[in-house]
Amino acid sequence: MANYKSRILTEDEVTLIITTIRQGYGVHNPNKQVADILLIQSNTGLKNDEILDFDTNNIISENGVNRYCVDGKKYILTDTAMSIINEIGTGRLFTIKMQSFCIHLKNAARYLNMKNVSSESFRKYFAQKVLEESRSLETVRDYMQQGELKYIL
Repeated sequence: MANYKSRILTEDEVTLIITTIRQGYGVHNPNKQVADILLIQSNTGLKNDEILDFDTNNIISENGVNRYCVDGKKYILTDTAMSIINEIGTGRLFTIKMQSFCIHLKNAARYLNMKNVSSESFRKYFAQKVLEESRSLETVRDYMQQGELKYIL
């Protein structure tokens, strides 16, 4: 997607990007779907393809913990993430294609004059948030379903 290292966003930056895309900016119309994808990504740490194919039928509850099952992985879904997902809908949530999604995000970041921003920045934001709350790399690994965290943190 990009040949630079995506940076970790702040909470204010995440909010600004999502709000800007949701409301529209410059010559770009509002795009609720892209805003919702970024909102889910910043609250779950899921990868682009996992979110673009997101289907609520793949959510299970294990011992009171909601998990999203995809490609043999079971991502933990926080109460906040579940609330966002439930508000968006049920079944397959998104119809946008990867290229279109990436273009929307790139245009919004450029409009806001933000450098080194990609969807990976939203995953990194989530991972950083989990690390700050838990103070445990193992917890971050559990949420991100990824053994190697050097590209995320």
